[in-house]
Amino acid sequence: MPAGLRAHALAAKGLHVFMDKQVQVAKLDAVLANQGKLTDEYRVKLQALASTLAGATATSSNDWLQALTTLNKFGANTGNIDQYAEAVKNLAGMMEGGIPEAAFIFGKAMQGQHHMLTRYGIEVDSTKSRTEQLAQIMQQAATAVLAQANTSQQTVLKLLQG
Repeated sequence: MPAGLRAHALAAKGLHVFMDKQVQVAKLDAVLANQGKLTDEYRVKLQALASTLAGATATSSNDWLQALTTLNKFGANTGNIDQYAEAVKNLAGMMEGGIPEAAFIFGKAMQGQHHMLTRYGIEVDSTKSRTEQLAQIMQQAATAVLAQANTSQQTVLKLLQG
């Protein structure tokens, strides 16, 4: 491929990524505005959080913006978004699925709908308050991810030794 065409393809790809991000930011703004949470400070916080999580998870910041938008649709706010995003990261790790899907499942759990979590081994005590249930879900997801990491590490060590 000639250099001019390569440069054009690269520029087109960059423009596409930029436009996708702008679409996600517009969706986030619409959700925040609809819920009376749209402030420059919160928007900047969410965009920074998406970038940080993208770097830590090898998932695009657009996927994280979509997940953060979903969490806000289900009631997340500036006081709990960091904690809920961490829960989504852990859920996605145990599901071996995508961040947006994990955000949807956690969002449903935020509303008291836990049935989707049972297929991943997360049990929720229905006699507890919603806050206690979410804490229980977050704890179980974090524990499961640590157990998976430990198992993977042991498997690698066995392969290196064997």
